[in-house]
Amino acid sequence: MRTTVALSAALAATLLAPPVAPADHVSSTLQVSARLGERLSDQSWTVIVDWSITCSGPAPGNANYSGNLNLDDVTTGEVRYMGGVSGASGSDRQPVDRRAQPRQVRPRLKASCFDGGTGNHGSGTTEVTGNVVTVPGRGDENGDGVRDSTSGASGGSP
Repeated sequence: MRTTVALSAALAATLLAPPVAPADHVSSTLQVSARLGERLSDQSWTVIVDWSITCSGPAPGNANYSGNLNLDDVTTGEVRYMGGVSGASGSDRQPVDRRAQPRQVRPRLKASCFDGGTGNHGSGTTEVTGNVVTVPGRGDENGDGVRDSTSGASGGSP
């Protein structure tokens, strides 16, 4: 009888207790995209990068974010560090030097989120790349992909 009472009490406690969340109950989904901004000068254009991190698992207001944003040159492999991220979303502007030929750049976000509440559980770090944006080469002053003719130029090649 004593065993039955103890088992019944243990079963009742199990059914009434809140479920224990696994350590990996926090997950994140990343998004990043880029678009050509304005021409800054003869030597550079702005690329605008929009990014977001969706954090699932933490209670409202308890999500914290950590990561890094980069802009990668697709052709040369050059990486331009744009800064750290510590929020759910943002939009950043990055000047990009012009070269003789158009440049293709792509944003890359590497980030995670974690629950700032009890347990401090977090998602794994994930990485996502965005679309390719073409930065006009020198001589393409309006960004239409065509080298502009220079008025009054004589001889030589454009």
